[in-house]
Amino acid sequence: MSVTGQTRGQTGLKVVLRVLDPGFGQLGGNLPDLEDEVQIQVYDKVHMINPKVEAEEILMTPNSVLKLHTNRDDVDALSYRMLDDADQVAIAQVDEKGFLHSGSITGTSLLLVTLQESFGVNQTLIIAVKVVPVSYMRFSTSPALHTYTKESLKALPLGIVLTFTVYFHASTGEVLHSSNSHLTFSTNRADLVQVGFGPSNHTMIVRTVNTGLTLLSVHDSENTVVADYIPLPVEHAIQPEEAQRLVVGDVICFTAQLDSEDGGHGIWSSSANAILQVDSKTGAAVARNSGAATVYYEIPGVLKTYIEVVVESATNTAAKAQQDLPVETGKQTEVFLTTRGQGTNLIGTCSSFQTEAVAQLQPETSVACHLSFTNDAVDFPASSVFKTHTSFDTSSGFYTCSVTLQPTADQLTRVASMTLSNLLVKAALEGSAFSGEQVSARLPIEPGMYSDRTELTLSNLRPTAELTVFVPAAAQADMEVVSNSPVIGIQKAEAQSDFPSLSKYTIRALDLRAAGSASITISSASSGQSLIIPVTLIHVAELGANTQDALPHVKVEEGRAYHLMLFFTFALLALSSIVFLVVHELCHRKQQPHPYSFIIRRPPPAPDSINRPYYPTPRCDANSSFRLRLYSTRH
Repeated sequence: MSVTGQTRGQTGLKVVLRVLDPGFGQLGGNLPDLEDEVQIQVYDKVHMINPKVEAEEILMTPNSVLKLHTNRDDVDALSYRMLDDADQVAIAQVDEKGFLHSGSITGTSLLLVTLQESFGVNQTLIIAVKVVPVSYMRFSTSPALHTYTKESLKALPLGIVLTFTVYFHASTGEVLHSSNSHLTFSTNRADLVQVGFGPSNHTMIVRTVNTGLTLLSVHDSENTVVADYIPLPVEHAIQPEEAQRLVVGDVICFTAQLDSEDGGHGIWSSSANAILQVDSKTGAAVARNSGAATVYYEIPGVLKTYIEVVVESATNTAAKAQQDLPVETGKQTEVFLTTRGQGTNLIGTCSSFQTEAVAQLQPETSVACHLSFTNDAVDFPASSVFKTHTSFDTSSGFYTCSVTLQPTADQLTRVASMTLSNLLVKAALEGSAFSGEQVSARLPIEPGMYSDRTELTLSNLRPTAELTVFVPAAAQADMEVVSNSPVIGIQKAEAQSDFPSLSKYTIRALDLRAAGSASITISSASSGQSLIIPVTLIHVAELGANTQDALPHVKVEEGRAYHLMLFFTFALLALSSIVFLVVHELCHRKQQPHPYSFIIRRPPPAPDSINRPYYPTPRCDANSSFRLRLYSTRH
């Protein structure tokens, strides 16, 4: 039986022998049949290496050498020989070690290859050996570079290392399996790429070290016809290129079109994370300090490219209010900040993943929002009145400072507003002294309505009082000042052009004999703000009236009455002192020859004066002819 292999693979051949009549004992042991099976392996044609293609024919240049062997490892023996033809032997010869040598003349010869299989079957193959001259050369590079856009690269990435392999072709376009060419190379510039011989024949290693265009010349040193020239453009694979010059506070979204063959992305890193902090997954980065750093993008096992970055100190910061609105109590006012003059701090276009990474990097920790007042008369820091929050807005590319006037800062903001002071907002850098130009944003302050008096006291001795009210612009149109008592009148003073936000009112007690408490309400419907000023009405007896009779008419609160009693007590003491000095002077003038003494005698109390106050009667000595008696309840 003859067997012919149809396709590559493995199969089995089974043979069965049966006897027609087992009773004759033709098979030992009276067996009914005998069986045997053999495995058959079907292979392709013999494959040669260098290069690894099916060897239907071998193409060689004159005077070249090719090592022959199969790509199978289960062959017991392999032999080669040229067919016994004198002409063919002159074209090519093969030795016992499998080296095929081409002659100096061109032509075609036949090579007989014999393979002895392990199962005892021999295979033979006849291969044509063609000796032809080189017509042209071609280059290929490795590793293969892929982009996620599936577009071909226009230039080589900076920092990449590529292996160039040169292939020689015959005039028919077929690739020559061996060649005796001696390649040399040269470049027109040595500062952009570095070129060296590769690990195998006809290979070169090319490393890109700078951006620009280099012309690579490759030629056969013994055959000037065989030559080629290759342009090698080198560009940054990491974008954006304007990221090479940064200032502290910049936020950068680096991108690279390169990815692996299966679509995987590379890894980002920075040579100096303290200068340029980079997120390893997305390429989002923040410039933290001045200095130089290198940003790398690496696809393991494929490539590693880079871009060099210089971070400079910020010399010009600016702040700009988003809207021309005042700072009000409990409301946020947004101010844009930048450390790059009038430009934004965002470099590049950020993807959604990079936007999330920027938030994790917290670039706002490097930028400070400084507040101050425009009027030096305010003797407290603005930070004690205003609350700030700094963040970075990737949609606008600016830092944002949110300024809020704290509701608990009434007493402090009154001082700031009464001095007509505005709020200055500046951008600075955290942890470093800034000496450059700072363009600030000026914000008007409107803390709300308030008055310079928290309470008022009116009496028959002082029936009027002045009340100054600070009114924001939004509340001036519909502001009302009303009293809840008919005995209190309110009169608005003429407005001052220099202070349009200040309104002065005269508060008057219309009934001088009234006593009690009332209030004045200051309100504005548009702003929704209101103030209540308590008013105390008291009635004080005249100085000539009986003090004991006057006191019961005074109806005041205990704390205020105490201060009034002290006032009247000191007034009486002062009046007594004046009378004493006058009497003393008169007595001295009347009794010049004889000294006198000023005697204050207190007679026994009369029955009708037990509950009356006693006023002593000063008089001169008994020897004196001058007597002066002060007012007494007894006279």
